[in-house]
Amino acid sequence: MKDIKDIYKALLYSILCGVIALSIGYISARMDILIIFLTFALILSFVLTKHYELPMALLFNGLFVYFYVVYKAGFNTNSLLTGGFYGMLAFTSIVGGMKYFKEIRVTMVDILMTVYFVLYYLSFLMFSSDNPGSIQKMTLFPLLVITPYYSMRLLSKTENIRRFFVFVIIVTALLIVPSLLELIFNPIHAHSSRFSLYKFENVPDNPILFGITFAILIVILGIRTIETKKNIYINLVAIIISLFLLLRSGSRGAVASLAACIIFYLLFLSKIKLKSKILYISIFSLFSILIVYILPSQVTDFYAYTFSDEAQISEASSVYQRITMWDQATNEFLQNPVTGVGMGNSVGGSGFPHNIILEILAEFGIIGFVFLVLLLNIVIRHAFIVSKGSNKNALYMRIALVLFIYNSIEGLFSGFLGNQTTIYMGIGMIESLYVINKGRNE
Repeated sequence: MKDIKDIYKALLYSILCGVIALSIGYISARMDILIIFLTFALILSFVLTKHYELPMALLFNGLFVYFYVVYKAGFNTNSLLTGGFYGMLAFTSIVGGMKYFKEIRVTMVDILMTVYFVLYYLSFLMFSSDNPGSIQKMTLFPLLVITPYYSMRLLSKTENIRRFFVFVIIVTALLIVPSLLELIFNPIHAHSSRFSLYKFENVPDNPILFGITFAILIVILGIRTIETKKNIYINLVAIIISLFLLLRSGSRGAVASLAACIIFYLLFLSKIKLKSKILYISIFSLFSILIVYILPSQVTDFYAYTFSDEAQISEASSVYQRITMWDQATNEFLQNPVTGVGMGNSVGGSGFPHNIILEILAEFGIIGFVFLVLLLNIVIRHAFIVSKGSNKNALYMRIALVLFIYNSIEGLFSGFLGNQTTIYMGIGMIESLYVINKGRNE
């Protein structure tokens, strides 16, 4: 009887998503948008009742699946199509998890996060002007921040957490073969210093997100392999290939963040012996050196250029551009230290200083910064409490905490509060694991 009800629910969601897709298709008068929307709506909606962790996994680390499908289908992405896809993932994940709503225990973190979301929009209403940065943030925030956080809080059982990580591994691993094929057979990548899986016309590619995608896979597989000793050789192959793709992406922040979070894990979370820690660091360093050795010269030259004097002074350099934006955000904070310049108004209205700490300070001032420090203090404290254990919850918490540290560090290079989905989902995951583990011990 329950299975029949689940089927009816899935059909209902499919029809609802289909109606949304048809509406968008007719409004835009674009058959490609209609086809993409309808296809994803039917597939995701049908599986969300029992597998609602899948759209959450796609939001967390599988967006390149969407971009690659659209790219290979010969379509061109746009804000309507991409925003609709985000919306469908948010809708399916939150609706699919609503069956666990009664099991959720509201915590102080939930209250503080809700207050933060309210303050975010109050800042827009009180301070923000009509500029692209603030409007983009206001538009993306419900889809890429608010809904993902609450959907993660609907993971009310250890099994839900496990399935989420399994889906993250699957959707990311699906990208390995297409990525290698593109590198080998697509001539447009032959002389490129950076690599992304897609290249749309008049739309910039995203090697940073590509690198982050495989860095996250390395973290999950690496910790699972070290602590469970299962599927060692398969995981090792996947890690090595992922490390190659990460380095080939030319995403410097993603690479540096991975190195930092590996050190963090081995020093503060791992329970293995010192000799084993040294061994793992040596193996990782060795493979990194070997991969760098086989990378094309234009890629290694790109990494080397980052540390050159020219990169610091050339206006065409992304290093110079970031330094300039950091200086501008710092000055905006110093001129408006209490409340900031308002949501989306930093860096002259772009709202994207490529550093989440400077973004918070510039847009929300010391009030917003202190509020978030207090919030994150509770989150990290909860994470360390659970991670000290030896059960499955502790293992998943160690993975969640390292991922949160990774995404937070990476946010210092290219973060954007309006769409930093992985950070907000990480907070939700940590709090869910804390509540699950606390209920288990009571």
